Amino acid sequence: MMPVLIDTSAWVSYFREKDSTEGEIIDGLIEDTAVCTTGIVVAKLVAGAKNNRDKSKLEKILRTLPFLNITEPLWWKAVEYRWKIRLDGFTDGLPDTIISAAAIHFGAQLFTLDSHFDHIAEFIPLDLFK
Repeated sequence: MMPVLIDTSAWVSYFREKDSTEGEIIDGLIEDTAVCTTGIVVAKLVAGAKNNRDKSKLEKILRTLPFLNITEPLWWKAVEYRWKIRLDGFTDGLPDTIISAAAIHFGAQLFTLDSHFDHIAEFIPLDLFK
């Protein structure tokens, strides 16, 4: 199975409503060991933890996942993607471009609930998990 990078929006839904459709999908992906993560997703999630218990819960799960390291060449690719997206008239957040670049570089699909990734995928070869 192709690796799946789960975006912050899908993780937030998962932790809020584990019995949701997204929760069931993520549980299945975790069971199939298809889930991976990257630093920017981890940072956004853990920074949003409401208390130490939630922080520990997040870290316990996220530390078990394969980690996609963003190296210097990948940062430059993210810059290239960000520039292209901006020139084509769409302004997204830099973190989302970095997440997209990591997914593309590592051959992962991106599972997200944020519709603006649909727009990003119009400009760069981002494979969204459906």
